[in-house]
Amino acid sequence: MTGLSIGRRPLLASIACLGAPPGAGVPESNRDIEIGGTDGFESLADPEASAALRATGRVRLYVHDYIWQRLNVEMRSAIARVFRESGPASVEVGVSSHGPEFWNDHRRTYDAAGLCVDEAHVDLVLGSNGLSPAQWRLYVDAARQVGLRTVSPIFAPNYRQWEHGPFQSPEWQDIRDMALYGGGITIDSPPWYFLSHPVPYQNFVEAEVTWGRSVGIQSSWIFSPPRTAGGAFMAPVRQMLDILRARGSLPNRYIVENYMSKPPSGFRFVVGNEKQPESIAAVALWMSKNAPRMPLQRKAP
Repeated sequence: MTGLSIGRRPLLASIACLGAPPGAGVPESNRDIEIGGTDGFESLADPEASAALRATGRVRLYVHDYIWQRLNVEMRSAIARVFRESGPASVEVGVSSHGPEFWNDHRRTYDAAGLCVDEAHVDLVLGSNGLSPAQWRLYVDAARQVGLRTVSPIFAPNYRQWEHGPFQSPEWQDIRDMALYGGGITIDSPPWYFLSHPVPYQNFVEAEVTWGRSVGIQSSWIFSPPRTAGGAFMAPVRQMLDILRARGSLPNRYIVENYMSKPPSGFRFVVGNEKQPESIAAVALWMSKNAPRMPLQRKAP
């Protein structure tokens, strides 16, 4: 599971970004549903797999670095072409470096595929095995130099960190500072996981959203399916959205993805086709018609 450990200004745009010349600013996207994942991501190269979803005008591509690095250039380019009219994509990456080389290398793979990228969701750890807040600032600066607008740490207290205190407590100040500097925070609390945990856990992750709203940064929530062959995905998504709506904790962005490196036999929750029940594409299509929009209100620096 991503994010288990922890966890505004015009930017230089990729030349792949909607045909913009180098140095042009990338407009902030109002597309609030992101679709992607690892298992079955290749299906998005087929325009028919997401035709109705893309027609809603709410969707953008979510590229998980794990699968992106395992695809050939032809497949990357095919997926980028299908989603070109959906505007800039988001990427999920792990921290392997806080210097410019990491982002320069990634930028080259995006440009080679004709993919515009303006947001990153970063799976990282804090402390001796990860980035300090000072290193995070260098990392974000390097990402912005290659055209990323928002660089969000992925964080949910999925190792029982919620027992140490609520999100508003001083213990989580480093995470709040990182999110403020990057311009966003991403919550990795899948519906099946969220619903199985007690209210203090739910309060913690919901507080990440309400805090993000209070300081004017983007809040994104990862909606991912169970990592088993059985169970359901759509029903828990509906239940969780009802809860978040009632509590005033809806995010600005809904990320619908899976992240299975080795899915079990009979795994139903592939990225798949929007007509395929319980697939990532089908759930994203339902959300595009039913999930409330929560426009981002950025505050002046």
